[in-house]
Amino acid sequence: AAMRERDVATLRDLFRQAEVTDAAFEARTIGEKLVWAIREVARLDGVIADLEGELTAVRASETHHLWYRQQSGEAVIELLERDLKAKIATEQDRLAELILTYRQLLERREM
Repeated sequence: AAMRERDVATLRDLFRQAEVTDAAFEARTIGEKLVWAIREVARLDGVIADLEGELTAVRASETHHLWYRQQSGEAVIELLERDLKAKIATEQDRLAELILTYRQLLERREM
């Protein structure tokens, strides 16, 4: 979530949690250090799983597919522009027809 939201403060905090910054860390017993390490590995595994999930979601998105096609040399923007212009023209024709029909109905009603 911190990566997605570009939350620098949280990212720094997560980085600090991954480091052994506690001055008393060296005084801990091997067992305490091992427990810390196991917990840290579990936390990092969770972070990795979250990031892999986000990466999978990004790769499945339409935006990624468009980006990939563009990177592959396909003129995606131009194709999208052409398709959009065609849709706009179709909808403008449809609107003109609806306006004409509406005016005809108004004329009939006034008679």
